[in-house]
Amino acid sequence: MSSRQPQPRRRRVLIALLLAVAATSLALVAEGLGQSSAPRVRALPLLGAADPEMTLMGSAPQGTAGEAWGYRQLPLTVGSVRAGARALEFGPTSSTRPESQLVFLRHTSVTGWQVYETPLDEGGRPYRGFSANELSARTTPRGGGVLVGRDTQRPAQAPADRPGDSPQIVVLARDPAGRYRVRPGPDEPPENGSAAPSGILAPGEALAEGAGSGRVAITAFDDGAHTGLFAAPTFAGSGPAPQPAILRNARNAGNDGFTWTREPIDAPAGVDLQVIALGATSTSNAWALAREPERVDGLPRRRGVILLQRSTDADGKPRWREADLGAQVFEDAQTPASGVLGVAPLADAAQPLTVTGNGLWIDGRLTASGVPRDFTLFYSREAARVTGSWCDASVCDRPLGARFNSRDGYRSFAWAGPGFGTRAITNGLEAGGDERTNRGTYLRFADDSDDAFERRPGGGGNFRSSGAFASVDDGWLEGPVRVGTSGPPPRPPAWPVSLRAPLADVTPQPGATPGRRGSRALAAGSDGGVARFIPGRGWQREFLLTSSGSVSKSALRGVAWPEPNRAHAVGDIGAMWQWNADTDLWEVDPGTPVAFEGNLMDVAFDRNDSDRGYAVGKSGVLLRYGKSWEQETLPAAQRGRDLTQIAFAGSQALVAAEGDLLINSGGGWRVDPGVKALLDRVRTASPRIFAVAGLPDGGAIAAGRDFVLERDGPRSPWRFSDQPLPNSTVIAAAAVRAGPRVRAVVSVAPRLPYPPPDLIDTPDPNVPPPIVPPFPLPGDGYVLRETADGWSDQQRSSFFGSDNDRPLKTDPILSFALDSAGTGWAVGGWGGDSDSAGRGSSARNADGRATRE
Repeated sequence: MSSRQPQPRRRRVLIALLLAVAATSLALVAEGLGQSSAPRVRALPLLGAADPEMTLMGSAPQGTAGEAWGYRQLPLTVGSVRAGARALEFGPTSSTRPESQLVFLRHTSVTGWQVYETPLDEGGRPYRGFSANELSARTTPRGGGVLVGRDTQRPAQAPADRPGDSPQIVVLARDPAGRYRVRPGPDEPPENGSAAPSGILAPGEALAEGAGSGRVAITAFDDGAHTGLFAAPTFAGSGPAPQPAILRNARNAGNDGFTWTREPIDAPAGVDLQVIALGATSTSNAWALAREPERVDGLPRRRGVILLQRSTDADGKPRWREADLGAQVFEDAQTPASGVLGVAPLADAAQPLTVTGNGLWIDGRLTASGVPRDFTLFYSREAARVTGSWCDASVCDRPLGARFNSRDGYRSFAWAGPGFGTRAITNGLEAGGDERTNRGTYLRFADDSDDAFERRPGGGGNFRSSGAFASVDDGWLEGPVRVGTSGPPPRPPAWPVSLRAPLADVTPQPGATPGRRGSRALAAGSDGGVARFIPGRGWQREFLLTSSGSVSKSALRGVAWPEPNRAHAVGDIGAMWQWNADTDLWEVDPGTPVAFEGNLMDVAFDRNDSDRGYAVGKSGVLLRYGKSWEQETLPAAQRGRDLTQIAFAGSQALVAAEGDLLINSGGGWRVDPGVKALLDRVRTASPRIFAVAGLPDGGAIAAGRDFVLERDGPRSPWRFSDQPLPNSTVIAAAAVRAGPRVRAVVSVAPRLPYPPPDLIDTPDPNVPPPIVPPFPLPGDGYVLRETADGWSDQQRSSFFGSDNDRPLKTDPILSFALDSAGTGWAVGGWGGDSDSAGRGSSARNADGRATRE
């Protein structure tokens, strides 16, 4: 992938696209309803329950259609999760110092990504989880899997009766039709209650280094209806190393648990053979990759790549024996005659062994003519030798043209087929380049590529190693980014408007159903931008006029249209404007408090009472409409908080007040007890509500970072949305109906926290207090719609930025005016502020030039 920077679009065109007002003539649709635009393979990012903190484990091409798996630690702000009709059970934790819950995410073609299950401990109880070891994550073709980690809540020292045990190392495994569950360790009593086995681990051995957080060699495979495991113990003891061996974990003969057995490796006596990778599709197609220490008996190591194959003796006992590569230059560590030195399989965070039904891929590194080079080999099972080699040196059959990221890691996936089959590798680097040269790409190898590895654009970011591929052209990169032939959903049509700054809010004309093209609408935003939609004429620009007749460029944040002849707009630094139908002019609101300089964020009026309205803002500003706007009395604990949005659900006013929801049904402001009860469950994580929305029938939405709260009606209880939105902040919301349930349409700012904290110097008592600045507008705002299965990304355009590549991005959506079915207007724009792709801070410098649409 070229690192050449694409030229930014001409300013006038870019501005037109940035500041367009988007309108949907149909309801916002769920993912998959749009038609694919072309059969070519492309990469599309995805937002929702899956996010960049999810580590991909792999795909299950023989499982449910589109099945793929990942894991992550759930943010503490997520109070509950449902996957379909199932409520996920969280493991116990401290109420004062809670630990995050480990969850497994699953994707299918029908449901998309869902937070799907939590693990169980040895006794079948909900398990909180551990610090996962990414190197161990594997998924089998039928949907089984394994994950190893370190649980620091368990004892650090082994019990006296099991001195070889490592209690903090935990193995989670899943059968294809089961659930992730702790499997007892090699020296622990099995689930059936029988005595613990002995001699499985020698003194000084463990399943992983670093008590579970370091180097680990493990693989999972489908073993009948269950998931079998092979693991290579590491040795960190003193004295001579034990005879090397591979451990197998399989369902026992009584079918009431899993048992570990030790299978020997045939190796010369006294040779400290280190198994660094394992791969298997079955017990009869199981392989291991090993290496010698750098020095053996004081001399440099002699062996290069050591390949081990599992076989069975005549007595039925399994052993692991060395397989001849048939390529001496890779079997020997040094071949001076060929100018080759330091041949060795890759280690560290690499996945140097990938096994298919007809062969296996081996990744390594050598030094040719003094230059380090990566190589990969294909070992054919039928030929019983290496039949293909790739590296950028003369000792290989073909050029590689790339480098493997063994420092940060990569995942390799391969499939049997004609010739060498096909292969996909994540996190590939430029040949000779460092870890920054990935730029979101992946490596592809197929029969249509002339037996060469191609770097393909993946739309992800640097330093992201995990992946999940079902075939070479169907899979996922960390982000997540979908690689496949499906195209993006259809874009809602853009409406031109003669503005040069983002629109922050939109409202329908009074008495009209929101979002209908046959009725008017009003929008307001930065630089004094006001636009009115007039059926048959489109969006028409209007201006804010001062008493002298000059045009004001007040930064507006909220707009309301309570009655046909009157509208209000509010914004930064005390901006309060009123439109009167008699003059058809926007003028300074005569009811603005004297010397008022507060930063107002929103304004709203009761649909049933055009004289009942409120404006909210930073630092506890909550003004009630009247002959003059007057500050309301707030509960003591909420005074001084930033009040970011207001909406009416029926005749009940809802205000986002950081960690609480304020409500007013006509008798004064109070904290909503239902919302408080839900957020108290996650209060240690400091949940913060930013956006609210309401329906005329009393249905409502309140949302913030990681979570969405929903209420079906004025007397219905609040609940968390079935699926969370981890690592995303809801900056705008609309409530829509799905039968009797309320569901949400939201705009989210992923990754970067929003709003940013105020950076104010310590007040000096000798000078006037500093003016609190307004919040910057969000740099991102992507539209998601909640469905019965979770969240559907309506835009698929949240690309990462990688070095100087400029991502194609839709502009932030900052406000909705939708009817109960989800049809209507969405407005926004980008003002040059920082976004999640690393662009922004100014639209006038090089960092602010992103290719946007």
